[in-house]
Amino acid sequence: MHTIHAERSSGARERFQTDFKVYGMRDAASARLVYETLAKVEGVRQIQLDVDLRRVSVAHADQAGIVPKLCEDLRAAGFRALPRTAPL
Repeated sequence: MHTIHAERSSGARERFQTDFKVYGMRDAASARLVYETLAKVEGVRQIQLDVDLRRVSVAHADQAGIVPKLCEDLRAAGFRALPRTAPL
């Protein structure tokens, strides 16, 4: 499993984790693009990628619209992401 982390200071809001199946993430170069795309989104605290399974886990703040924003940004970068969200 290839894991990359992005850490940012967390605020007082509860944190959630959204797991994605990311279609189009096939290799290290595409995983890097997925990571860079997600790391730009405000509220993202941590990113873990598993290239072999095409899975991405994103720990993020509980803020309105963040999951659709993550999906939209991944789509704009050329990927298709299917999310599943749960509280941490």
